[in-house]
Amino acid sequence: MTEAVLAETQGGTVPVYPDTAERALAPRGAWFPVRLSPVNGTSLEPVWYAHPVRGQVVLKATPESLAVRMFRRVASVLIREAGF
Repeated sequence: MTEAVLAETQGGTVPVYPDTAERALAPRGAWFPVRLSPVNGTSLEPVWYAHPVRGQVVLKATPESLAVRMFRRVASVLIREAGF
C-alpha cells in the first residue's frame, strides 16, 4: 500500500497484513485504487490533493444478476465462434 493512512493499523478502513521484513502493508482481499474527481462544477484547489480528504463517495451502477452476466458472456463467445 502506498498510503499507510488508509490501513486499518493506522486508523483507516482497509484491513492489511503487516509485512515486518520490508515494513510494508499488504491489503487483505481485493482492493482497487480509484481516482475521484469532484462533480457539479465544484473545484478543489491543488492544495487539497496534498493530503487525504475524508468524505463520502456514491457510486451509481445498474444491478445485474450473475446469471445474466454469464449468459451474455456465453452468448458472445458462441456468436464469435460461429463467425457472425
